[in-house]
Amino acid sequence: MPAPTGHCAIWGTPAEIVTHDRSVGAKIVSLRTGGEYRITAEAMKDYPNLTSTQKALITTWLVEQRRFGQKSPLLDSDSVEEILKRRPLKFSEQRERFFLALSAACESAWKIDPHLGDIGVEK
Repeated sequence: MPAPTGHCAIWGTPAEIVTHDRSVGAKIVSLRTGGEYRITAEAMKDYPNLTSTQKALITTWLVEQRRFGQKSPLLDSDSVEEILKRRPLKFSEQRERFFLALSAACESAWKIDPHLGDIGVEK
């Protein structure tokens, strides 16, 4: 991810702001939300003070959308309203998703350097 240029609209953590227009919304790349997403100005205005649980629900939805093939999911007021009706993930679901993400990250790292698993092995 390039150097942070702003803050994640959901978590407030450092993020890359790809585009931003106060009247339309923003496209943001955030490690905390697992990648790129778009958010409308209306959604940012309508949901300024989310709880950690609500932020986690939105993050879960964003990750799911990317797993289903959407590169840059769109958060508008209607989608946020629907997302906030969902139940939080059970611990077992959180654990499973953690290991799926860890596996994907390791697979990506091995594609970059296939010798990562050779620690302590002479070449």
